[in-house]
Amino acid sequence: MVEQRKAFDAVAQVMFAVPVPYCRGDISSGLLIDFNEAFARLLGYNSLVEAKKELSNKTFMDLIATDEGRQKYSAIREARKRDNPVGDYSLSLRKVSDDVVWVRVYGAVVPTPEGPGGQFQQTFGILVPEALDFRAPGKA
Repeated sequence: MVEQRKAFDAVAQVMFAVPVPYCRGDISSGLLIDFNEAFARLLGYNSLVEAKKELSNKTFMDLIATDEGRQKYSAIREARKRDNPVGDYSLSLRKVSDDVVWVRVYGAVVPTPEGPGGQFQQTFGILVPEALDFRAPGKA
């Protein structure tokens, strides 16, 4: 369990240092557990501190801009809970300014050191604004 905690912390350090939007959420509740400054800026916040205040007690679902996107993400969450593979996907997120930004989400479910019996408790996601993602085939 100690080695798993070290590995988990090492990945988190890298993800907070990269200039790519990254967030981590609880798979059961959907609550945002943590995110980096690039994620905060993607959503239009001026600082990580401001975003953390505003987004504490928010879920990733709360950030999705459309009903269609929320339905899509709900199906993705259910698939992850059943340990079914999920590929990358597009969503529109609502920025603090009320504008919308389309992103391509690349995510994975990972076991947490705190999870009972190594349960898969959290999802890690990297969000790439679709204007920068040459592979993004479509939107939803």
